[in-house]
Amino acid sequence: VVVVFVVMAAVVAGRFALMSGVRRSVVMASSAHVRLYTRVSQPVAPDVRLLSTAPPSEPTKQDAATTSPLLHKLGRWIFRKHFMAQSAQITYNTCTEEAAKSGLIQHCGLPDTFQSWFLVTQLHLWMAMVRSKREGRDGHYICQQLVTLFWYDVENRIKLSGVQSRAIIQGSTKELSSMFYGLLFAYDEGIVSDDQVLAAAVWRNLFSHRREEATIQEIAYVVEYIRKQIKQLDSVPASAVLEGGIKSFGA
Repeated sequence: VVVVFVVMAAVVAGRFALMSGVRRSVVMASSAHVRLYTRVSQPVAPDVRLLSTAPPSEPTKQDAATTSPLLHKLGRWIFRKHFMAQSAQITYNTCTEEAAKSGLIQHCGLPDTFQSWFLVTQLHLWMAMVRSKREGRDGHYICQQLVTLFWYDVENRIKLSGVQSRAIIQGSTKELSSMFYGLLFAYDEGIVSDDQVLAAAVWRNLFSHRREEATIQEIAYVVEYIRKQIKQLDSVPASAVLEGGIKSFGA
């Protein structure tokens, strides 16, 4: 009992010596520990400084030169995928614009339908993906984003055409998905082979509605267009592909 009162007296005295605003202290003792509950009713006097308030020293030019690049690299690493997703959005917008102004729908005699838009836009998306894949893992991430954006656009256009049934939309996208990957394979095979293989892929897909009437000159025009676009895209720097987005095919 004596020990408890001694401890309590020492604690109370110490608290009053440090803070004049303490009104009440209650000590609850147990066999293992002592808990102290306090309530402060007045703020600490302004002239009492528990921590140093000296102003921080100004950073030197050397500190700024060392820190800024480090923070820049750290920020770029954290937001890398965010930047690449933005880049993919810009590239996708360019694909749709290039498809619209290419004149391939008119040249190939395609009807003004959703499927014609699908075929021509998919062709330009594939060309952008060919360039993106050269950038390794980051390039493949860009390709994934491009495909995601394409299917979002496809579904939205189907809805705008008046189709609201979820079952019909899912059935249509499943059929289009099979066509999409078939086209990717055909164009990939054509681009690494000769013009005859690429021409066969163009004839089977872009001229599928009038294969008998399509002339060699019409098919050759599309093959030359693809080769020219691929060559122009090869000159696009990696920074544009991964960060700024492809803003023009340049042909």
